[in-house]
Amino acid sequence: MAFGREAPPADEDENFGSQENRSFRKFGSRLLGAGSVGNVVRLGGKTKYVYDLEVMVESVESFSGTEPVILVIERGNESISTQPMTSSGGRVEIEQTLSKKVTFFRPADMSSFQKKIFKMLLKGTGSNSILGKTNFDAAAYADPEEVTMQRRLKFKLSNQASVIMTITTTRLSMDQGQTGSIDGSVGDSGSFVPSDVGSDELAVDFDLDD
Repeated sequence: MAFGREAPPADEDENFGSQENRSFRKFGSRLLGAGSVGNVVRLGGKTKYVYDLEVMVESVESFSGTEPVILVIERGNESISTQPMTSSGGRVEIEQTLSKKVTFFRPADMSSFQKKIFKMLLKGTGSNSILGKTNFDAAAYADPEEVTMQRRLKFKLSNQASVIMTITTTRLSMDQGQTGSIDGSVGDSGSFVPSDVGSDELAVDFDLDD
């Protein structure tokens, strides 16, 4: 079944999926520095923040398939994915980290960011079939008042399979030199939401740190 795709605004995710922004590292191999400075740009009543989004994919649990699988995270026409891994005893040990640069917008009358919707898919590499899927809002794991946030979570991908991951968001740099009004190409009105999933049907995450 095909999913509807909508290209993200050009100024937001132009580097999404590019080689320099992909990272396949072992789980826990890098300690994030908390001293980064936020990128804050005022744009016609909204504040623009640039963050590093890291998704440390630990494992897929309760998976009964036998073919190698990958976890794909996508938005618009771009995607990043883990390397193929095989299930052993109902568990797929992945232990890989994906990272990319993302832009969040905070309206002047809001204390949090606008939604930034990503699609998460579990795919079989042999059949290229979708074995599980969900949406998640990356903006829910970033706080305008915090330089770095990190949460270890469990997302349900299907009736059987769930993925365990740690999502870390870190503000990167600051540029206060841009001002102006917002047109249709700026903001997050074009957040990617698959055509067969309502915008309110986001993943229900289970915080494993509580």
